[in-house]
Amino acid sequence: MSTNPEKVLEESLATLPALMQSFLQYDWSCLNDPSFSQKEVLEFCKWLQDKEPAVRQEYERILKRNRAKWNEYCRRAKQIEESTAPLFRTAPKGQPGAPRKEREAKEYAALHPSKSYRQIAKEELKEELQAVPDDEAKKLLIHKEGERIRGLVRRSRRRKNT
Repeated sequence: MSTNPEKVLEESLATLPALMQSFLQYDWSCLNDPSFSQKEVLEFCKWLQDKEPAVRQEYERILKRNRAKWNEYCRRAKQIEESTAPLFRTAPKGQPGAPRKEREAKEYAALHPSKSYRQIAKEELKEELQAVPDDEAKKLLIHKEGERIRGLVRRSRRRKNT
């Protein structure tokens, strides 16, 4: 085998059928080409499933030796990714994490306008506190719930002000 990256690339591509060569180079127009026979398409599908990842890895290894071709390959790959990403998006749009709890904070403010966060927490945890035998554990639960409610209310106020 030659040490010239372009010749090595040509030699490795020459071993593949035209359909596979085009696909490796992110030229997906080959998929709509009616000149390929059904046998070639079936062979391509089998290759795509079984051998494409290994062949692509080797192809990319060879391409990296030629900076201009590698940059062009990466540019095409990025274009393909950007154009197909919306089609394959599985994650919902929006910010990750738990949903905002502004509604819950507004309910606390509306239902308990003159009560402290501790008093609200006691009311919220009434049934759960009966199952806890230790007084210190009850106090800790009430304190944590009160702080959680306090944080919710404060965050909702901050969002409203900005």
